Amino acid sequence: MADSPEEDDDAVASLENLFDDENQLPPPFPLRPLGAPSTMVIPLFQDARDALGGRVWKASLFLKRCLEQEKITPSLGGLAVLDVGAGIGALGLACALARPVPPAFVALTDKQCLMPLLYRNVEVARLVADGASPDDAVAIAAAAAAGKISGAAVLAPPVEITAMGKAVVGGGGGIDTYIKIKNEERQVPRDEKGQEKGEKGGGQRGACRVVASPLDWLEHGNGPQSKALLHLLHAETGKRHFDLILVADCVYYPQLYRPLVEALAGMAGEETKVAIVNDDGRTDAAGVEKTTGRRWDEEFFDLLKEKFMWGKEEGGKEGKGEDRLYPEAKKEEGGGGPFRVVVAKRRRVEEEKEEERRGMRGKGERRE
Repeated sequence: MADSPEEDDDAVASLENLFDDENQLPPPFPLRPLGAPSTMVIPLFQDARDALGGRVWKASLFLKRCLEQEKITPSLGGLAVLDVGAGIGALGLACALARPVPPAFVALTDKQCLMPLLYRNVEVARLVADGASPDDAVAIAAAAAAGKISGAAVLAPPVEITAMGKAVVGGGGGIDTYIKIKNEERQVPRDEKGQEKGEKGGGQRGACRVVASPLDWLEHGNGPQSKALLHLLHAETGKRHFDLILVADCVYYPQLYRPLVEALAGMAGEETKVAIVNDDGRTDAAGVEKTTGRRWDEEFFDLLKEKFMWGKEEGGKEGKGEDRLYPEAKKEEGGGGPFRVVVAKRRRVEEEKEEERRGMRGKGERRE
């Protein structure tokens, strides 16, 4: 997410309205990875005192369910996945430990101030994946939060992005964190030729490279943090763009709509799927719609059309989730909603220019 004074001030005000003191520091969130048995639970630390992203949001749980039901993509196996506005890392880590075949690479990105929380949760997830019990992981997370455990014992060291666009690891290895799923705990699906389904290279079978990295949207997809992340992606997987980008509940501040769109465009190739989930249950949705006479998120999607296409334009069929409104989720499934789910693909450069011209003409007509 963007690191801007205006956005941070808004976040503080929003936190004061949304949470009382007790709810700003909720207990660890029990995350079950995609396709994992109910016995595999990863307790993720939450801390919403300094940023909105410091706790789990309902849209991320809904997008996790869509992925588990294969509404977004049939398999994550071998893919490079980017979690934008990752918060505590719940959605990205659920993908990283997916059964039966995990992605090859998962990048958890958000504001700089959320990096310590993400590093801690990546380490907790690694401990559980390596055989630690959820109770032990909860104890470790609590001890780390209280400062009773320090250094490399729990917290992955910070990852800094230099002005040269190279990833620099501080303290001995935070960016080299691997989360591995034991091969004997899962069966790998194979096609009629005996090849593993979903494997596209770029990683070991049963292992996923997980990276937590700051990504400032105000770089517009072309700054040092963006370049460093793409450089690392290529070095690790041979890919120049992410295969799947996850955007859950990131459409919030209108002044960040265009920076977000351009940040997504910078990370996406022509074959990249971008899955966006917005929660219509947000408190100000009705007020925005009453004032503007259109959906509260329509301004964002107008901008997104300049760089991406979806629905009928992209050739999708109704009911496949390309642009669909889902009803409110059940309480046991995380609650919230209704949810709008859009799955988009990058436009070609010439299409982008034409869509931008259309957008300019549309703005002129609305002013008149």
